[in-house]
Amino acid sequence: FNPTQDAYQTIQSNPIPLTVQVDPNRNQGIYTIESAQLPVNGDNPKARTLRKQVNISSIKTDTDHDFRPRKPFTGSGLYWLLQMPPILIFLGAMAYGARRRRFETDTAFARSARSKDRASQRLKTAALAMKDNRTEDFYAEAAVALRGLVADRMALATAGATNGELREAVKTKTSDDDLAEALYRFLETSDAVRYAPSTAPDIDAHWTEANRLIRILEKKL
Repeated sequence: FNPTQDAYQTIQSNPIPLTVQVDPNRNQGIYTIESAQLPVNGDNPKARTLRKQVNISSIKTDTDHDFRPRKPFTGSGLYWLLQMPPILIFLGAMAYGARRRRFETDTAFARSARSKDRASQRLKTAALAMKDNRTEDFYAEAAVALRGLVADRMALATAGATNGELREAVKTKTSDDDLAEALYRFLETSDAVRYAPSTAPDIDAHWTEANRLIRILEKKL
């Protein structure tokens, strides 16, 4: 920068060739660099030779590194792997929102989705009644669990459906006559024990049967 002219001045020259020679004393990594000073900006001074010893041992000439252009990070597998969590979270939120809206607007779907939990809760209550030797309460809770499961899965009215109507509904839905008849017999036995007790029922066998019916109905309805 020339402050007098208040302007930058650029000096130009032709290429300057360099000659590199090994140090005569064989010092490892020591080389002598010679350069010929060529005319600058059209001037024609005497060419003169500059000599300088430098250590260039840090320059690697036999490297094994691969200097080929590398694929950008945005095209790597790791980049796309890092994109997966937010995408999955977004899709999960969308699915959860859709399911929640369906619960709020579709009564039949909501009843069917909650039927398993309701039946399981009723069976737990029945198990407590059996443990306390409350036979009538056991059969009442077991029957309610079965009735509620069938009614919820098939969008039927829980109250008012007879044992025969539930049998026919299960038979039509599953085409399994044996399952429908087993359900009907259990409900009839439950009503008999509660309303017209005569002999002591085999409560352990009926507990096993109630669990079996619940398990099969959950799969087939």
